[in-house]
Amino acid sequence: MLIIPAIDLKDGACVRLRQGLMDDATVFSDDPVAMAAKWVEAGCRRLHLVDLNGAFEGQPVNGEVVTAIAKRYPDLPIQIGGGIRSLETIEHYVRAGVSYVIVGTKAVKQPEFVAEACKAFPGKVIVGLDAKDGFVATDGWAEVSSVQVVDLARRFEAQVLKHLDALLGLRRLALAFYLPPDRFDVRIELNFDVQSHQALLFPLRRLTGDLSAFLCGRDSGVQRFDLHLEHAGLPDTLIKVGLLSAERDPAMLFELARGRLEQVQVEAPVRGFRLCAEDLPTFVPQHQELFDDRPQQSLPWEQLRERLRARLGDDAVHGLRFQADHRPECAWQASADSQPCAALGAVKRPGWLLTEPLAVHQGSARILMGPERIESGWWDGDDVRRDYYLIETRAGQQGWAYRAVGEDGPLWLQGWFA
Repeated sequence: MLIIPAIDLKDGACVRLRQGLMDDATVFSDDPVAMAAKWVEAGCRRLHLVDLNGAFEGQPVNGEVVTAIAKRYPDLPIQIGGGIRSLETIEHYVRAGVSYVIVGTKAVKQPEFVAEACKAFPGKVIVGLDAKDGFVATDGWAEVSSVQVVDLARRFEAQVLKHLDALLGLRRLALAFYLPPDRFDVRIELNFDVQSHQALLFPLRRLTGDLSAFLCGRDSGVQRFDLHLEHAGLPDTLIKVGLLSAERDPAMLFELARGRLEQVQVEAPVRGFRLCAEDLPTFVPQHQELFDDRPQQSLPWEQLRERLRARLGDDAVHGLRFQADHRPECAWQASADSQPCAALGAVKRPGWLLTEPLAVHQGSARILMGPERIESGWWDGDDVRRDYYLIETRAGQQGWAYRAVGEDGPLWLQGWFA
């Protein structure tokens, strides 16, 4: 919910009318700008102003006060109502920095004016309908018409109602999407006569770079494009550039165009350089690795380790060492030792232990070796009694699985062999 504080203006002061009577007004402040400052300090996000004199006289009377508040708070959305009966008045308020103008009496007496105002000032016009006992009140509540509020709302055109719903946030605003042109045609005018290929390379690089950016925006490539060397009083020199497949890399486009340009004899001074491309097929990128080879990725392990320790912290980078424990989950320990871990010799243990064991579905793997019984851990309260097996999956991957002693359930995969 958005609560909008209101300031009613009469004779340059902040007032409140009793039952809408101009002669029965209570003055709250003689400084409307200071009153607006209080609302801003209180955290208001929008301010509603009413020119009471303007509503009765049919033209702005407190416009200078409204302008002063708008200039004092240019970032605060301000809406003004009262005495807005012409497009000139709307333009005056918009130029003064007012965000929205509220049309009331004019909308009742001349509904077509709302459509005209919305067209001239899109997004700036709000229709305000004052009602008393269900009937529309106009001219600052001085007159009550015989038209009901609901019936009056139906008089507006459907397009105007849609626009009002969009302003109120009741209807989504569909913005026109950008559609790039179907052809690329850019020209560079040279400041002097050019007769050498070398001097034409700079505008050529600029044109091919612009073409590449254009193609990226269209998500397309180019297979053929033309270079035009414009001469004074002579026909253009046409250079056709063709590719086997659609491309959009700026370096490749430049090198191909440069090769064709250098094969042409420039017979007259060049005044302008133009590049045209009309055949713009869909771009299909070549297959590439997800990560390119980079020099910093080929650092020796010692240098890479120190860079990681400096960036991530000493505790984040560590090695592994064996721990004298028969339980596989306890046999590896973190170590700060930079020396490689010694081999286990004839004992075969997996190099990759899973965080949590996974059940091996029946028929998905075959047993190669086992069982090897491990009973250990009674001293720390985490004792285990397991029969371990060397298994092989249908894909040929070897794993380390176990089953609790005395149980006939499924095998539990605990790790993989490299």
